[in-house]
Amino acid sequence: MKLVLDSNILFAAAIRDSVTRKIISDSTEEFFIIPMNYEELEEHKEELIKKSKIGRVGFELILEQITRKCIFIEDGSLAGYWQKAKKIMDEIDPDDTPFIAAALAIKADIWSDDPHFDEQRVVKIWKTHQLINKI
Repeated sequence: MKLVLDSNILFAAAIRDSVTRKIISDSTEEFFIIPMNYEELEEHKEELIKKSKIGRVGFELILEQITRKCIFIEDGSLAGYWQKAKKIMDEIDPDDTPFIAAALAIKADIWSDDPHFDEQRVVKIWKTHQLINKI
């Protein structure tokens, strides 16, 4: 299975040793991240480091381990899917449009616990509890 990671999934894996981190670390699924993940990470980095309670260096190491398990999708790969993604997601939550575009571009599902994604019906959304049961 191919899964585009919503930023909150990436954040959850980075800040605590959780089932989310275990799924990413131990699973044979293919995980994908996009530039938006890094943009949101930079925006919330200080808050995430505080929540992690492992300090900046520990946080950076864990984040590196997690992102090494992921395949990076360049923005250019999303260009042909941007308009369709906007039609699907812009009225629901425009911040989530890039994740829809990525999923369409690589024919993948999305892993997110964000309820906004549930309002669209084009891309399959996996919640963490569903992945636990599947994997």
